[in-house]
Amino acid sequence: MRPSEIYYSQDSIKNTFDNGQSIYSTLRMCKEDPFEIDLIPRMRVCMKNGKWFTLDNRRLWVFRGLEESGHITLVDVIRLSPIEG
Repeated sequence: MRPSEIYYSQDSIKNTFDNGQSIYSTLRMCKEDPFEIDLIPRMRVCMKNGKWFTLDNRRLWVFRGLEESGHITLVDVIRLSPIEG
């Protein structure tokens, strides 16, 4: 799935992951070493009103940055059950 086709489920995100690493350093490391991309867990996505939303907004931010810079085009995701209404 293209990161640009996935929507954020929140209006804002923290700039650090739970392990303390910043989203900026994660993006930079992935650009410098593409093997780092495979270390990022797959995003969980669900369909709502015909659009895909992620439950993993910081990962989406990193993946969108990688897509915009031409480092990736698609990401593997975990598709969850659709959300009603």
